[in-house]
Amino acid sequence: EIMNVTEEGEVLEDQEENPFIYNTQWGDSFYEIVKVFFSVFTLIEFRLALGTPLLATAWVLTKISSLGLSSDQLNSPLSFWRKLVRFPLPYIYRSLLLLLGVFWIRTVGSPASYAQAPIVVSNHSSPLDYLLLGYYYSTPSFVCNLDLASNLFLHPFVLSSLSPIIDRSSRKSREEALAVLGKRASSSQSEETVSLPQLVVFPEGVMTNGTRLVSFKPAAFTTDAPVQAVGIQYAYKYFNPAFPLAGISAFSWAIRLVSQFVISPTVTFLPPISFPTTTTPSQRAVEVRNALSGATGLGLTEHSIDDAQLITEAAALNIPLSQMNVELSKLMKVTNLSLDDTIRSLKRFHEFDDDHDGSLTAEEFARFLGFSAPTKYTNDLFTLLDHDQSGDLDFREFVIAQAAMSHSISNRESLQLAFKVFDENKDGKVSKPEFARTIHCYSKHFTQREIDEWFDMIDADHNGVIEFQEFSSFLMAHPEHQFNQVVMARKKHLEIKERDRFRHRQM
Repeated sequence: EIMNVTEEGEVLEDQEENPFIYNTQWGDSFYEIVKVFFSVFTLIEFRLALGTPLLATAWVLTKISSLGLSSDQLNSPLSFWRKLVRFPLPYIYRSLLLLLGVFWIRTVGSPASYAQAPIVVSNHSSPLDYLLLGYYYSTPSFVCNLDLASNLFLHPFVLSSLSPIIDRSSRKSREEALAVLGKRASSSQSEETVSLPQLVVFPEGVMTNGTRLVSFKPAAFTTDAPVQAVGIQYAYKYFNPAFPLAGISAFSWAIRLVSQFVISPTVTFLPPISFPTTTTPSQRAVEVRNALSGATGLGLTEHSIDDAQLITEAAALNIPLSQMNVELSKLMKVTNLSLDDTIRSLKRFHEFDDDHDGSLTAEEFARFLGFSAPTKYTNDLFTLLDHDQSGDLDFREFVIAQAAMSHSISNRESLQLAFKVFDENKDGKVSKPEFARTIHCYSKHFTQREIDEWFDMIDADHNGVIEFQEFSSFLMAHPEHQFNQVVMARKKHLEIKERDRFRHRQM
């Protein structure tokens, strides 16, 4: 029940494919290996010879058109001469796509104008998305990350398209980006500003492998202006043009991309969507994601940008990414779990994973709990958490169980009840004999050495007794112990009540 059912009755289902990990490795296909080897000596040179002048021309045009522009002019239409300089850009983008093997783009629907939908939202799986949207919307603005905008080559493209730059680590920067979003939306009907480029937002927040739509961030839906949703998909068998967060290097992806004979994208434009003023940004994000899923056939997943950040942390620790399929947003809906909590748990989990295989054995788990060797207690808890009965505890199993336990019994009343049962003489302190008697009430299998180890872990000031603050602090910091501590206390509490009832009947 702890593993699968929360207080709200929702089920924590088995994990789906992780959308932030690349899914077509070139070692999986002999054909792909031969194709890349052949292209290295033929096709790649041809594409570089033609593509380099095209990219250089585009860079020069954006550099010229951005001369004298500043961030204060993000909501002002470009002057006539700037637009004239930028006029060839969509055709250059289409030429680059053609050179990469995009001979035909299957199109469903049509792009809306700025007046019809000043904000465009799209799923995001590949750098090719920029070229496709740049072609269809005639070089729109993109909400760009600071790292991308700081690139010397890309900066003129960002500036000349009046793209707002956001530093996700800065609250002020996020607020400024939202302000630009609001101004673009509110000026969509003005004759002076109707020639502004449309603003493209990728509400998933990070590139995925394109197999599913991850949770949309609500920031793109804070205005009442109509939004056009766009779905971009790539048909593939051996090479997925997506470039997700993990699973493939930039060099490997680029070499394989320019080695492809044909790339076949489908771009689906939904009619502009208007929202009632009574709906919240979160409700609008769900509505648009569901509409995009229905139009494209892409499935939905509860993965979110928080999962992407968790993967980044795991990669820094060299943890196998296959173990990072957690779906944090699903857990956050039904528990008090936060991203920071999960990252702290990940680091502690990794600390005790001796062989660094992304899972804990029963022996490693015992040491994680503070015991020098496995005990019946640690083995029972290990079996409880090992949901798939694989004999190893992966991080997803651990963090789900930890979140469920913490959510269900971390309230102060439950901890006070548990402490009172341990505190037999009601003096506000738990001595080692009191602690041992309560533990033995739960199970006779604990040795005195194991009880001493456990007591010393909780007795932070090592004065020989446990106060409530030490008791609650230990359990709040180590939710993996909470379940059994409270169960022990409740079991003893019930036994005391039953004994009292028996004595009353005897009287």
